[in-house]
Amino acid sequence: MHAALTHQSECFESRAVTEGDKESNGQSDPRTTVEEATGQMTTPIQHKWNWIPILLLATFSLIATFYMYIRVTTLTSSYASFILFVEFLGLSSFVPYGILLCRGIYPTGSKGLPQASDDELRQNQSLQEPKYRVHVLIPCYKEPLEVIKATVVAAMEAHLPSLTHRCVYLLDDGGSDEKRFFIESLGSEEVKYITGRERKPGQINGKSENLNNALRNHIFSEFQRSSLAVTDTLGRRKATSCPAASGTNWEQIPLNELIVVFDADMRARTDFFLKTLEVMADQTCQLVLTPQAFHNIEPDKDLFNNINKQFWEYWLPGAFAWGYIACTGTNFVIGAKALASCGWFPNTTITEDYALGMELKKRGYKATYLLQYLAEGEAPDEARNVFQQRSRWTKGHYQVFFSLANPLLNSGLPFIQRLWYCYAAWAPFCNTVTTPAFLLVPFMSIVFGYHPVSISFDYILASTLLLTSILSVQFYVKDLQDLRSMWYVNISNTVLWFTQTKALCNTLLARFANRALTFKVTAKSKGSGSDKDGMREVLLTVQPSHRSGTSPQGSKNHRRHITSDEHLITSPGPLKLPMKTSKNKQHKLSLQRYSQSNMPSELQPLQSSAPTTLEKGHTSRVTKGATTPYPSTGAPHDVASQQGVLQLQDSLRSMKSLSTGEEGAHHQSILDGQHPPSSEDSSRISSPKSWGSSNHHVSRDMMLLSPVMTKGGQQTRMSRGGDYIGPGSPIHVSGLRARTSQGVASSRLGRKGLAADYAPRGSPASDAVALSIMPTPTSMDYSGNSTPGQHKFGESQQHSPAYMRDPVSSSSSSSWVRSVFNACYLRVKALFLALRPQHMHNFGEMMDPVALLSMFLFCIITGCLGVWQLVSSSAAGSGTVAISFVLNSPIGGSPFLVIATVWAFYNAVPPYLFLHYIASSGRSFSLAAKWLCIFSNCILFGSMIFAWMIIPTVVSPSDALGLAINNLYPNSIVQDTNMNYVFVSGLEATPINTLGSSANLSGGLLTSDNVKYGMPLSYSLTMLSWALLKFPQAFNGREQPLLDTLRAGASYLIKCDINPGSLSNPLYVAQVGNGADYLTLSNPGYDPVRQGKVWTSPTQDPQLTGSAQRLVWILTGDSVGADLLSSASAALAAVGLVFQSRDPTFSQAAINKAQQVYRFATSQDTSPQSYCAFVPCTANVSVTNQVVTKPFIVTNASSTDANPECFYIEWITKTCRIGYTLQDCVDQLSVNKDVYTGRLDCCNTLYNPNVTSVAPQGLCAVPQGQWSCFVADSSERTCFQRQIDPMTGQGCTGKELLVYPDSLSCCESLVLSGAIVPDGAKAGVGVCSKAGLDSSFKQCWVPSVSLGTCLKMNGTGCSTFGVETSYGTSLGCCNRLMELIITSSGISANPSGFVVTPTGVCSTTGNPSHRRSLLQASMTSDVQPWTIPIFSQAQTCSDGSCLVQQLSEIVEVPLYNSTSVFDDMAWGGAWLYMATGNPTYLGQAQRYLGRHYLEDINEYTLYNDRDYYVSSWNNVAWLTNVMLAELTGDSQYHQRLSILLGAWVYGGSVSSPDYVIPPMQTSSKYNPSNPKLQNFTDPQTGVTYLVIPDCYPKAPYEEDCFDGIDDDCNGYIDRFDVACGLFPVQYTPKNLAFSSAPSLPNSATTAFISLIYSDQLSTQQSTQLECWSLGQATYMLGGNQGVNSFVVGYGDDAPTIVQQMASSCPPAGPSSNQSNQSLDILCSWDSGFFPSIANPRLDLVKGALVWGPNKWTDAFPDTSRLSDDTRVRLEDNVGFTGLLAGLESKRVNINTCFLGHGVWQKFVQTSGDI
Repeated sequence: MHAALTHQSECFESRAVTEGDKESNGQSDPRTTVEEATGQMTTPIQHKWNWIPILLLATFSLIATFYMYIRVTTLTSSYASFILFVEFLGLSSFVPYGILLCRGIYPTGSKGLPQASDDELRQNQSLQEPKYRVHVLIPCYKEPLEVIKATVVAAMEAHLPSLTHRCVYLLDDGGSDEKRFFIESLGSEEVKYITGRERKPGQINGKSENLNNALRNHIFSEFQRSSLAVTDTLGRRKATSCPAASGTNWEQIPLNELIVVFDADMRARTDFFLKTLEVMADQTCQLVLTPQAFHNIEPDKDLFNNINKQFWEYWLPGAFAWGYIACTGTNFVIGAKALASCGWFPNTTITEDYALGMELKKRGYKATYLLQYLAEGEAPDEARNVFQQRSRWTKGHYQVFFSLANPLLNSGLPFIQRLWYCYAAWAPFCNTVTTPAFLLVPFMSIVFGYHPVSISFDYILASTLLLTSILSVQFYVKDLQDLRSMWYVNISNTVLWFTQTKALCNTLLARFANRALTFKVTAKSKGSGSDKDGMREVLLTVQPSHRSGTSPQGSKNHRRHITSDEHLITSPGPLKLPMKTSKNKQHKLSLQRYSQSNMPSELQPLQSSAPTTLEKGHTSRVTKGATTPYPSTGAPHDVASQQGVLQLQDSLRSMKSLSTGEEGAHHQSILDGQHPPSSEDSSRISSPKSWGSSNHHVSRDMMLLSPVMTKGGQQTRMSRGGDYIGPGSPIHVSGLRARTSQGVASSRLGRKGLAADYAPRGSPASDAVALSIMPTPTSMDYSGNSTPGQHKFGESQQHSPAYMRDPVSSSSSSSWVRSVFNACYLRVKALFLALRPQHMHNFGEMMDPVALLSMFLFCIITGCLGVWQLVSSSAAGSGTVAISFVLNSPIGGSPFLVIATVWAFYNAVPPYLFLHYIASSGRSFSLAAKWLCIFSNCILFGSMIFAWMIIPTVVSPSDALGLAINNLYPNSIVQDTNMNYVFVSGLEATPINTLGSSANLSGGLLTSDNVKYGMPLSYSLTMLSWALLKFPQAFNGREQPLLDTLRAGASYLIKCDINPGSLSNPLYVAQVGNGADYLTLSNPGYDPVRQGKVWTSPTQDPQLTGSAQRLVWILTGDSVGADLLSSASAALAAVGLVFQSRDPTFSQAAINKAQQVYRFATSQDTSPQSYCAFVPCTANVSVTNQVVTKPFIVTNASSTDANPECFYIEWITKTCRIGYTLQDCVDQLSVNKDVYTGRLDCCNTLYNPNVTSVAPQGLCAVPQGQWSCFVADSSERTCFQRQIDPMTGQGCTGKELLVYPDSLSCCESLVLSGAIVPDGAKAGVGVCSKAGLDSSFKQCWVPSVSLGTCLKMNGTGCSTFGVETSYGTSLGCCNRLMELIITSSGISANPSGFVVTPTGVCSTTGNPSHRRSLLQASMTSDVQPWTIPIFSQAQTCSDGSCLVQQLSEIVEVPLYNSTSVFDDMAWGGAWLYMATGNPTYLGQAQRYLGRHYLEDINEYTLYNDRDYYVSSWNNVAWLTNVMLAELTGDSQYHQRLSILLGAWVYGGSVSSPDYVIPPMQTSSKYNPSNPKLQNFTDPQTGVTYLVIPDCYPKAPYEEDCFDGIDDDCNGYIDRFDVACGLFPVQYTPKNLAFSSAPSLPNSATTAFISLIYSDQLSTQQSTQLECWSLGQATYMLGGNQGVNSFVVGYGDDAPTIVQQMASSCPPAGPSSNQSNQSLDILCSWDSGFFPSIANPRLDLVKGALVWGPNKWTDAFPDTSRLSDDTRVRLEDNVGFTGLLAGLESKRVNINTCFLGHGVWQKFVQTSGDI
């Protein structure tokens, strides 16, 4: 047993006996249970599960798991992975908060321990064994004395339960005499002043050292440690000792010794001890923590401290419920023994409270939390102080984390608790990472086009659910009024991210630089704190103006008992003037006199019990019933001897901090003996009451100080003056002292304040300083007007502030203009001064506000960039983006761009609120926060709604590809059994009798109808093989049906060589069956039934399964169809490559046959012919149309006397022709707009220098009325006379022909040209016999692309150029020049024309349409064009002579009409090189492709035929360019492909009036739908009729695509007409790249080419092409807004009515007869074609792509097979299949395609475009 130790404490007369003594004496522990203390079976706190947060957290966990799964499986880049990691960090810091909400410790509503009566209080002083010994510690440093007074007095006045001793210790670490005087002036042994601790070098936490000094060296100094502790902490024996306080035997400290800590500004409520000691009555509880309330915080007007609501009422209840021990440094009660066992307060970190909680938990102590606000203090509201406070907290947590005291390394803590304590450092770390990362997300999206997520239905669903669940947990509140505070929590966390980042850096720097972090006191009010931090303190001695009355005297040992109804605040001087906030939020001034004990004699005043009068009507009264504790000296009460000290704070808010009180009371002034106001009341501000009231009220925000010097009874204004306070009552001050030179209200009001050290203490009365109190207006009218109670600015120079005075003294001579200017200047200046920051001084001295300003500007600039991007993208149109798909959203543009822009402005809200907070206060900030709260939440929830609107329809290229592989292609294999072949040759189908019928041509593929066409079949096999070779990953595991299709097709092509191995008599089957038998035509005037056409299924067609004769067209050695044979060789070579590893034998057989067939194809190399010269490629059908006619008499002119009707230009012959009849002129106007009324008009237009530079020809070369001319012939050295046909104007025309009206001028031209030399050996002949020829004549023309013209070379200069680069005429040279210009520059490079403009002799060659351009047309606007005299059908038929008649005509319909040869020959050579590696084939491929561009097409084909921009079975030139570009790398192939892809990818970019390209057709192509005026004669009556159409065509195509006129009269206007001459490719409103029909297959094939070619380009170009291809595929699969699927069997809205024979025929079904035998329903036009019902056998064509819209409108009438829009052909699907395979293999999706479209790529990095 330990001997009892007694210690005569200054507070307690004797210390309680130790626990050991109690046990030996049979005494019980003075600390009892709650029931014993209260006498009731009640519990002050209870543990509780919160089921709503549990459900919310469980839901959140499931959703977060789902979200993370979606995010992980849709990652597109390393950047996306980084953002996912950041999101994970954010969730990891959020989850613990959700866990805390699931449990909680809450008060039960107990009223606490009973309050001790007065008798019990007196008995407490004599108790030897109290139940509780409470040591109240109030550590302070340089806090203002007023703050200290309130805290000390509140601790002393708080009620105590019975049997409780209390002692209050003021632990002054600053050693302030004023504080010591104050404590000593109280004259109570229950309050002590401790200072003078020893400061050791390198100390970290001054507060801990201060507390420990008091505990070790003063309060518990008698407990000296003699050995290590071996006893337990709570009655439990421990085997080993644990560390304890050095030199302290903590085991001997009784359990009833309790420590209470209050911060210097924290004032206890009167029931603090009653309620906390009730909890501490439980012996197992060693710490009880209570929350902190702050009277100076108005939630709606504060930015930072709303987080307290979340922390105190939601975080801490859960933390303690989960076993976490938290200590927040103040307002807590802790057992002294437990604290001592932990080594007292930790001093190794600047957050001693955090470390103390962890140490208590480590040692097994229990603690609890009492959620009742039992003390009130002051929180920092000046931003600088907030940043310093939060930085200290964060650094303290990091300091522990990055040390050996890391919770993870603390073996004494349970693992879960280790994580909880790590959370204090983990949460700010996560905020440090997540906030800047999420700030950068919109910037990266807008500027660089990098997006962190993939937009899909799954992602939008997951993100919406996640955000909803996060908000539901984050904004879980028990009171709806707390929602606003929770919103502020998010704002303040964002604002503090830089502070926390800086704290992390400083902690790490200090850690690795071996530099200690030190504790800094937080200044709570503006300007408060230490002197270093700007704390200013002014002391004024107040002299009362009345001398009447004396104060009662008391003994030295007399101590006045302060009741709970009074709040006594002492002053070191004889008078006290506390400032406090009453219920109506106005400050009151009161005076209180105290004794001068322990004060210097020069500061001791005379006392008086009478009220101290400031001025008449304004008094300050002593508290009712109060007796002064100071003895009266009996000295006379003269003014000179009466002194008082008035201490005023720099900030008016600090005055408000003096208030304290009890909840629910209506607080009034101290003078009335009532409680001070609550923080709840302090949020309301009212106007001052009458200035004449007994209590002087001062407005909180309008208090201005003005010192006045008093000498000889007169007042003079001090040099550093301001405004007055009060109604002019002087307060005589005998002394003034200022800590700094700044004024009293300088920081609050922005005015110059009192000068430092005006007068020392105790200065003579003659040098007193008077403080005048003047009424201050509550509101100012800056216009100069005043309302009642207001002053006008400038009304009194004596009382106006210095900054409002006119800098220029006014005089009578001052001009009126200067007066007005000065007044405006002063008011504007006052306005700006009034906008000075309210919560931030010295803005630039801290990095935090500068960082937040930068953050705000960064967000605003980013958002503005996003808006600019959206506006520019919308203005540019859809064609400017590289991906063309329409989102399911009414909002255009990139969804990422829209979201990023909104996100950027959302991120600007927190920094803006901070800037607003520091710049203003009160209602302005409250309103801004209110509206921004609404704005930000609208953005948040609006973004969620918008996200659902931008979800693109999910399309799956893989699924569509699988449909085609398993259905379309296998069902294309024909099962024909008819061997009755008839071999024919030629267009007339001449039978070849020498061939027998032993050939087996079964098998193969059907491409469109029941005919085996060689060209489309070969093309289909080649394209499918190419897709398998290029994108094998897309077919993995499912390629077998496709391989079977390839094998069947290739086997058929091998069998087509019916005379294999014969070089002298090769025979190859071109076609089996006659396509004319199955012809369909989408023309209502075509009746296939009447014309004997067939519509049936392959299984019912007698041509395939019957015994009917089958025509087989044969290619022989005399009829070589080079294009078909080359295409077949390409197909065999490609299939051979596919089976090279799968079936080497079949592969080799196919490749060998390919070489044989190709040898056959190239046997007529010099002049190869198309197979269409020997096989019917077109068919003639009769079409009947209903037309309106009128009898018409044609005037046939038979002589030159007839008057011509018109003159028109024939551009090919460069002459003007004559039209004598109306019909002639109408016909010409329908194909050529250059029709004129007069001969001169026509000739002037044709031979205008701006149009052509050649000499006039034809009738334009001779005078009017002359019908002959002379033509110069240099080779014959003469001129020949030629005739001009007076009826047509033909004659005297020709290329390079010189035409003259007479022989003289003709011969002179020969002499001038040097062709004739009169005196030479070569004289003229004939009419030019007198002329001669120079023997040195020799010249040539050479094209120069760089100069854009042809250079004329003479003599040997021509020999330096080869045959292909030198020309005998300028015309041939210029033609070659145009070809070079076209191939060396892309169309997309200059939408308005060529990059190089032809000049010189080639200046007119640049007009590719052989007619004048738009520019040239403007040069001849003075001519009179001819117009049709009949304008409308109504006018023509007005006489009633019109008839409606049936007009039949023969129409030539193409089947598979091949129009080029050399491209197919190059195609075959390239594939054979791929299959064999023989360079001969590569050479042939390159040579034939070159000939293709010279012979198959001319230099104008790229401009006058949009069909050439389509890759199909008829045009494989582009496909060959792709192969040769890859095989050779030659730039010429890349240049050509640039033209093609530029036209397709950027077609929409020129579809606007700003980029009009002239129409480029050379001549009219017959269009059956183009109704033009024409004559026909009834064979029965002989009457000639004129057909009257609804409109009269002006051109063969839509010439002007923006005039609203149907130029070609085909029923479609402007861009709705596919013949619009703007560009080869246009974009439909739904973003389909639209060319000629079939639109969808053409686009799909080009997209397939793009995917293959993209591998040869840069990353940016490759992505551009891939994404464009994805856009086209998305359209075809129905992924665009308002577009149905065009793929049979894919999607709910897929086509069901398609024009395809096999699928349209009804399947076999039961018969209606009694035998119930199976019967095939015969398929015919009536049962299969015409019914507008869904195809019965759609399964045969699943995965097939229909032709699609044939108009620019995206219209698709899926209602009838009569429309070609629903047609399905095999060759039209192979490109689509390759497209799907490429997208699947390359993993191209919408999310990857939205990357890289930022400002940087568009305006900085622009070199990567196609």
